[in-house]
Amino acid sequence: MLKYCVEKTASVAMRITKWGYGLHGHDLAIIACWDAQEVYDIEKLDRILTKIVEKIDHNALWEVIGGELIEDLLKYICSRLSEDTPKGLFLDKVSVRVQNKLITLRCDEKFSD
Repeated sequence: MLKYCVEKTASVAMRITKWGYGLHGHDLAIIACWDAQEVYDIEKLDRILTKIVEKIDHNALWEVIGGELIEDLLKYICSRLSEDTPKGLFLDKVSVRVQNKLITLRCDEKFSD
């Protein structure tokens, strides 16, 4: 089994009102990983992630994804990547690194809103 991971950076405006955090910004490293049985062109995966990250980069997180938390962002990215994952690949996980902290979501899990 091969593991392909690509990473992109985005700068976002955030606020987490339920925890009392006002408007602030963060630079995020967004990492997506796929499993494959055969060799695949990683540049194609890079382009898929780029399209998603371009929508959030330099924008207010709550306006683009409808949520305020990194966890909301992970669900958003997993959902979008699942729609665009090429045949023969399995979307495994998405992670966001912010200020030396890492949050990871397995994309095969089902979510309840």
